[in-house]
Amino acid sequence: MSQLDDLIAEGLAISEEMMGTTDFIFGGQTYKGILNEYAEEQQVEMDGILVSCNATLVCRRPQFSALVGPPQKVFRGKTITIDGLSYSAARVSVDRTSVSLGLIIQR
Repeated sequence: MSQLDDLIAEGLAISEEMMGTTDFIFGGQTYKGILNEYAEEQQVEMDGILVSCNATLVCRRPQFSALVGPPQKVFRGKTITIDGLSYSAARVSVDRTSVSLGLIIQR
C-alpha cells in the first residue's frame, strides 16, 4: 500500500475508536462500519450526479473480500439493514482501504 493508503487506514481506525462502529446486514452477512446519520435528506454530488442520501456508512474494505465483484457493483441499489431499518445503497465510493456507502431509507 502507498503512504496515502496507510494514512486513510490509520484515520479510519482512529475514527472507529472515537465514534464506534455499527453492525449492518448485507446479503445475510453482518459487517461493521461507521454510521453517520442525517436528520433529513442531503444531496451529495458523485461523478456529476446529485444523489439524496439519508445516511453514510464508512467501512473497512478488507471485510468484503469474500464478495464476488467490485464493491461499486455489488452494493449499488442493494438493501442494507441497520437496526431493523432497510436502506438502499445509492452511492458507493471505494479506495484501497475503505468503502463508503450513501444510503437512502426504503419507504
